Amino acid sequence: EKEEPGLFVPDTRHFQRAELLGSGGFADVYRYVRLNGGASARRQSYAVKEVDIQKLSARCGADQDSLVRWIARLEYEVRNQLKLSGHPGVVAIHDAFVHRGHFYIVMDFVRGTDLGRRLQSRGRL
Repeated sequence: EKEEPGLFVPDTRHFQRAELLGSGGFADVYRYVRLNGGASARRQSYAVKEVDIQKLSARCGADQDSLVRWIARLEYEVRNQLKLSGHPGVVAIHDAFVHRGHFYIVMDFVRGTDLGRRLQSRGRL
């Protein structure tokens, strides 16, 4: 069964928000779990970046051009990741959409640390 684009996160019958993975000025990244039928079914995880458009708008203040540029950056991020789809060093995107004042980017969940922490602990790659 193929999911409809944009119904990934709001569909609480099939997906459940788990722990917070990281946070920034106007966005948080959570692990979401796909709720498959039956207790023995494998529960697949996804990393979901949730951008709060109201917080982003407040950060931009009266400068609506700045808000438009931030939204364009998010779209650019998604487009670039999609262009690199299949590359072993790039996390795959499954969905991107706006729902109830949030911009969502649904990606593969990769266990481990983030790039910033890895660079801090190990230095240059």
